[in-house]
Amino acid sequence: GHIDHFRVPCLIDTGATHSFIDLSVVRRLHNALITNAHEQFTLADGSTTINIVGTITLSLRVRHITTTISALIAKSLS
Repeated sequence: GHIDHFRVPCLIDTGATHSFIDLSVVRRLHNALITNAHEQFTLADGSTTINIVGTITLSLRVRHITTTISALIAKSLS
């Protein structure tokens, strides 16, 4: 997919309740409006946690389809 003219590898799960983006990707975006948030999510495996540092609204383009999403910014997704 593409975010802000950057090609970004992504996993699209249309049934997911939340969207996540890695902080390292957000730092490459220009004029990104970030809202601070400090939360921790536990993933479906019951033990993996993700630390959230904010939220961002993104325009995501996959092939010829563009959509706007709200994503939680994770310190690390790996």
